[in-house]
Amino acid sequence: MTTRSNLASRVANRTGRSGETNFYVTLYAAFDDFLQEACLQHDFQTMTTEDSISVSANAYSASMPTSSVDGFESDVHHILSSFLRDSSSSTYNFFIKSVEWFTRRFPDRSRTGAGTGRPVFGARLGKELHWNCPANKAYTLYLQTTHLPDESLFSSGNDSTESPVSILDLALVAYGSYAIFEAVAATGEADRQLARAYGLLAIAVRSDEKEPARTMIAQQRGFFSHPDPNVMSFDEDALATGDTL
Repeated sequence: MTTRSNLASRVANRTGRSGETNFYVTLYAAFDDFLQEACLQHDFQTMTTEDSISVSANAYSASMPTSSVDGFESDVHHILSSFLRDSSSSTYNFFIKSVEWFTRRFPDRSRTGAGTGRPVFGARLGKELHWNCPANKAYTLYLQTTHLPDESLFSSGNDSTESPVSILDLALVAYGSYAIFEAVAATGEADRQLARAYGLLAIAVRSDEKEPARTMIAQQRGFFSHPDPNVMSFDEDALATGDTL
């Protein structure tokens, strides 16, 4: 993987401005800003990991999981897919819905005396994940999630700090060059590098989307609620029963 030192050297060679005051401070801040912006626009595959939640019997919610992956924030950014498994290793569908969809259909999930059952639908409410009814037994909920890069990864790192989304390296060099030219009022060069950075970002997104492992699963009846348009879930029960959910 490309290190901070390597990225900085490429920017220094392109701009010829490494002797400028605050060159590295400006550059590393630009790397951090662009990396955050790019990863907010698109869930790159290297942002993806598998997390899990223990679903206790009679519980209707649990705290969102956290992960400790170098270079990435611990909190979940997006939930891409999910499934439920019980102690006998039987696996069940579990559908993540929007908060509005979920709360309108399951307002009484936390009511005393609410009937238990196998969780089928869930929604993320703040730092918790809620499901549609108190669980009838213990399960493990598996989530494919994404995590954003650390906000100050390059600024607070060192020369061996690695770029966590290597497909963005060319765009990072271009954006870093833009920031340096902008800092010294070289407007023409800055504009060219900024356009190059966003062009390379678009190429990186298209390249990432070509990966065969990125699965499209259709969702029935317009209940698409996931923030990533590459990831949808299919309500088999709606198709089988004619229920409008």
